[in-house]
Amino acid sequence: MLCRILPIYILFLLIACGEGAFAYEILFNQIPAASGLSSNFVNCVGQSSDGYIWVGTQNGLQRYDGYQFRHFYNNAIRPGLPPLPVNQILNVNKPDLLMIRMRHRIGIFNTRDYSYKDIPIRTTEAIPETHDFFLSRDSKGHIFLLVYSYGIYVYNEKTNCFETNRKVISYDKNWRPTALREDRKGQLWISAFEGLGCYSPSARRFYTHADNPLQLPQLQKTGSVKNIVAFFIDSRNRFFINSWPPRGGFSIYYLAPGAALERVASQAYPGVNYCELSSFTEKKGIVFGFGVNTFNLFSEEDRAFTTFHERDDNHYGLNVSNVSQIFEDRDKNLWVATDNGLYMMSVVPDYIRNGTTTHRFKDASMTNMRPLADGRCILSSWGSKILVIRYDKNLVIREDRELADGIYRGGPEDRNFSMVWDVLEDRKRNTLWLGCQAGRLIRYDRASGTSAFLKPEVFKESTVRAFAADRTGKVWMGTQNGKLVRYDEHGFKLIRELRNCIVKIYLEHNGDLWVATAGKGLYVFDPISGHLRKTYVSDRTAHSLSTNEVGDIVQLDDSIMAVACSANLDLLNIKSGKVRQLNIYNGLPQGVVTSLQKDARGFLWLSTIGGICRFDKRTMAFKMFDRKDGLLNTSDMLTLMQKSARFPDGMMGFCGDASFVIFNPEKLSHSQRPQNVTITDFKLGGRSVSLDSVTNEGAVRLQHNQNSLSISFASLSYSQSNKLRYFFKLDGAGGNWIKAENSLTATFASLAPGDYTFMVRAINNDGLYSPGITRLRIVISPAFYQTWWFVLFLIALTVFPVVVIYRLRVNKLLEVQRVRGKVARDLHDDIGSTLTSINILSEVARGALAPGEHVVHSYLSRISKNSTQMMEAMDDIVWSIKPDNDQLVRIAARMREHTAGVLEPMNINYTFDSNETMRTAKLGMDERRNLFLIFKEALNNISKYAMATSVCISLNCEQGSVILTVQDNGIGFDLSVEGEGNGLSNMRKRALLLRGGINIVSAPGCGTRIVVKIPVR
Repeated sequence: MLCRILPIYILFLLIACGEGAFAYEILFNQIPAASGLSSNFVNCVGQSSDGYIWVGTQNGLQRYDGYQFRHFYNNAIRPGLPPLPVNQILNVNKPDLLMIRMRHRIGIFNTRDYSYKDIPIRTTEAIPETHDFFLSRDSKGHIFLLVYSYGIYVYNEKTNCFETNRKVISYDKNWRPTALREDRKGQLWISAFEGLGCYSPSARRFYTHADNPLQLPQLQKTGSVKNIVAFFIDSRNRFFINSWPPRGGFSIYYLAPGAALERVASQAYPGVNYCELSSFTEKKGIVFGFGVNTFNLFSEEDRAFTTFHERDDNHYGLNVSNVSQIFEDRDKNLWVATDNGLYMMSVVPDYIRNGTTTHRFKDASMTNMRPLADGRCILSSWGSKILVIRYDKNLVIREDRELADGIYRGGPEDRNFSMVWDVLEDRKRNTLWLGCQAGRLIRYDRASGTSAFLKPEVFKESTVRAFAADRTGKVWMGTQNGKLVRYDEHGFKLIRELRNCIVKIYLEHNGDLWVATAGKGLYVFDPISGHLRKTYVSDRTAHSLSTNEVGDIVQLDDSIMAVACSANLDLLNIKSGKVRQLNIYNGLPQGVVTSLQKDARGFLWLSTIGGICRFDKRTMAFKMFDRKDGLLNTSDMLTLMQKSARFPDGMMGFCGDASFVIFNPEKLSHSQRPQNVTITDFKLGGRSVSLDSVTNEGAVRLQHNQNSLSISFASLSYSQSNKLRYFFKLDGAGGNWIKAENSLTATFASLAPGDYTFMVRAINNDGLYSPGITRLRIVISPAFYQTWWFVLFLIALTVFPVVVIYRLRVNKLLEVQRVRGKVARDLHDDIGSTLTSINILSEVARGALAPGEHVVHSYLSRISKNSTQMMEAMDDIVWSIKPDNDQLVRIAARMREHTAGVLEPMNINYTFDSNETMRTAKLGMDERRNLFLIFKEALNNISKYAMATSVCISLNCEQGSVILTVQDNGIGFDLSVEGEGNGLSNMRKRALLLRGGINIVSAPGCGTRIVVKIPVR
C-alpha cells in the first residue's frame, strides 16, 4: 500500500553537527497512484467530521479512506461539484460540510449527498483575477477570505456569502493584506506590503508600528520589515516572517518573545535556479517552512531553516519540487501535499532511531552489531573496519572514535583485519575479540588499550564468522568452512570439522552450545567435553527443520528454541525434538526470516524480507511494523536487516548492509484499538449511490430488483490501514463471520426479499477489535407476486375450484345416498309388502284345498317357496342399497345374523371375530354386496357339502385392506377336480370385481379355508 521510506540521514547529521545536532527523524510514506489518486499535483488536504481524508488536486476533489480514492463528479448529482482544480479545503461550523476553494470560486460541499452550493462575494467592485484567494478561520469560528493585496472578507452563514464585517475585523484603508494569523490571545495579525499590523477584537482597533499605543513589542521590533508576503505565529508566540521586496530575493525573519528580531537562513534544494519559502506551519512542535524547491524545518539550535531529507536519493529522498500544504488529521497523522503526489509524514518518536553507515563505511557492507556492557555498540563492516556508537536517553546517536581508533592502533597493513564479521565482549578477560577475514583475529585488551593482531594456524585462513563465550569463560569460534574452535588458557583447539559455514554459536540456558550452519542444520555440543550431543536437520517432514540452511537461533523458554531457516520460522521443542513450522500459510507475514531476538517480556522480534515484526508465542500472533511506526520497510538489500542484538538496557537493534535501527520494544509494542468501521461505499448493480438517498427510517430500503449490491468499508485509522483485518457478515443470509481478503468490499448477489443486517468490524495484529460493530440494516421489498396477499390470492384461487368440485361431489354423493335410501324404502314398503301378501295368500289357499288336489297344491307350494326366496333376496337388496349399512361394522353384524340363521339350525358350532380398527372403515354399495355374496356362498357350501361341525369366521381391517376368513373342519374337497356348480367361480369373479383376491385352501379330509382380501376406503 505504502511505498518508499524517506528518512533523514540522522546519524550523519548527528556526527557532522556534533553537540548542536538536532534529533528529529522524519519518515515519509507516499500514497501510491494505484490507490486511485487522479493527479500527482496535490494542492491541499482536509478531513471531514466523519473521518475521511479529502484531497484537492489539479484534477478536482477526491475522498480517501486509507485504501482507495473516490471521485465525486457524477452527472446524476445536481447541483454537483464544478469540474475545477481544488486549491483549498476548510472545515465549517456544521458537520458534513466542507468549504472548497477552486481558485476564485468558493462553495459549500456536502460530504453526505455530494451536493454543492456556491458562495458569492459581496463587493462594491469586481475583484481582479490577478489576486490570489486564501481561506482561514479563527478560534471563534469566523471564516475569513483574504484576497491577496486587496482585502479581507468574513463569511456570513445566514446569507451564505462573504462580506466586509468591521465588527469582526478591520484594518487601515491603505493596508494591502497578504496574510492573516491569530495569536494565543485571540488577536488577529495582518501582514501587508506596508508591514505588520494587529487587530484587537476586544478593543475593535487596528494597530501598526506607527500607531502602537499598547507598545506591542512585535510591532516595535518589526517596524522596518516591509513587503511581507507570508508570516506565521507558532505555539510559543514566535513570529516567522517572509519579506520579499519587488527587487531581490526573499528574507526570513525570526522574532521570539523577549528577543531581538533576527534574520535566519533557509535552504533550497541543491542545483535549483529558483525557490520560494512561501508558507509556514507548526506540527508536533516543529516549525516547517515550505514552497517551491524548498522544504525546511526550523532548527532551534542553529536558528535556521534547514533541509531535512535527501531529494535525489532513490531510497531516502522526497523527490518533489513544490510542497503546498502540511495537514494534521484527528489522529495526529501528518499529510504532505506536493506536486509529486500525496505523502504521510511521520516524526519518529525518541524511542526509535534509524541510521545509516554509508558516511563511514562507504560502499562496505555492515556485517553485525554488538552492544557492549558500558552502553556502546560496535558496528562491524566488511572492508571498513568498525564504527562505535553510543546513544543517550533521547536516542541521540553519536560516534565514539576513541575505542575504534584504539582497537586498530598499531595494526598491520593487512586488509583482512578491516573485514570484520563478528565481535565478542570477553568479560572474564576484559577483552574484545574481532573475527576477521581469512582466519584473522583482533584481541583488544581494554585494560592496557592495546590490540593483538592474530593469525592462528588452527583456522587455516578460514574467515571467523561467529563467537560465543560459555559459562566457564571459554571462547568458541566458528569459521566459514565449518571449523569449530575453542579458546581457553591452553590456547586455540579445533573441536570439530563441520565442513559447512558456521553462522551462529548460541549458549542455551542449561549451558549447552548450539551451532547453526548454513547448510547442515543445527549441532548441539557439550561445552565441557566438546562432545556432540545432538543434531537437528531437515528431512522434509512437518516435524523437522524447514531447511538445513539456518540463519539464526534464539531460546524462547526452557523448552522452545526459535530457528530462522532460509524459509519459515521453526519452533523447536528441545525436550521432544519436534518442530512446529510457521510459514505464510499459518500466520508468518513474510516467508524469509533473517534474524531473531527476544526482548525482556518474552516477545520474539524478527527481521524479514518485508521488515521487522514481533511474535507472541502465547497467542501465536505476528505483528508487522513499518514506516508508520518509525521502522524502515525492506525495499532492497540495503534496507534488509540481517543481524540483531539486544542491548543491556533492553533496547533492541537490527542492522543490514547500510542501515540500522535501535528502538525500545516495550514502547513500540503499544497498540491502539482501531476505530469503528465506516461504510465507505454502497453500490447497486455496480453503480455507487448515496446511502442517504436510499435510507428511510434507519434502514436502506430497496426494491425487489435491487438485490445485487456491494458494500465497501474501512476503519478510518490511517496509521493502521495496512495492519487491520476485517470481518463481515450479513445477518439474515448466513450466520458466520467472513474475513475480507483482497478488497474491503462485500458483494451480495440475488438476495431474496427480506430484512437483513450487514455487520462489519476490524481487528489489529494484537487482537484488539474496534470498539463496536458497524451495522447497516437493509430491507429488500418483495415484488407484488412475492407479497403475502398475492400468495394468499393464489392459494384462494387454487383452493376455490377444489372446494367447488368437492362440494359438487359431496352433493352428488348425498343425492346418491338419498336415492339409495328412497329405493330401499320403496322396495321394502311396496314390493316387500306385495311379496308378503302373495306368500300369505298362497299358504291360505293351500290350506283350503280339498284332499286330492295335488297339482294345485304343488303350484301353491312353489308360489310360497318362490315368494319366500324373493323376500329374502329383496331383504338382501334393501340391505345393500341402504347407505347406513356402508360401514364395515354393519356388514359384520349382517354376517353374524346370516351365520346364525344358517348354521344354528344345523347344530354347527361357529365363532365370529372382528377387530376395533374396522369401526371407521367403509365399503361402497357394490363392494359390500359382493363381499356379502361371497360370504353367503361360502356358508352355503359349508351347510350343503362340508358336513362340518365347527366353523371359524373372522372379519378384520388391516393396513388398508379388509380380510375375510372362513374356515371349517369338514370333509374338504380336491381343488383339482372341477365341480358341477358355479359357486367357486362366482366367488373368484366377485373378488376380482372388488380389486382384491381370494385364496381357497382345501383337501379331502382336511376341511376348507377361504381368505378374501380387498382394499378398503
